[in-house]
Amino acid sequence: MLWPNRRPDQIPAIRDLAATPPAAWSGEQVAEAIRGANKADVERILDSLAAPLQPPGTSSGSSDGLDS
Repeated sequence: MLWPNRRPDQIPAIRDLAATPPAAWSGEQVAEAIRGANKADVERILDSLAAPLQPPGTSSGSSDGLDS
């Protein structure tokens, strides 16, 4: 697999590869599997894919969404 030039194409390439065995891919493993990939770029994308999504205007301080 070749490393796509455009960031919007890089994200699904990493996501799809990370969904295959082994269960957990490191940034280094992904960069080695995709010819031309930069490890630092791969790690940034993996971090963003792993981050929990939150609706705008919410904080991460409360798991139930209720103000105390």
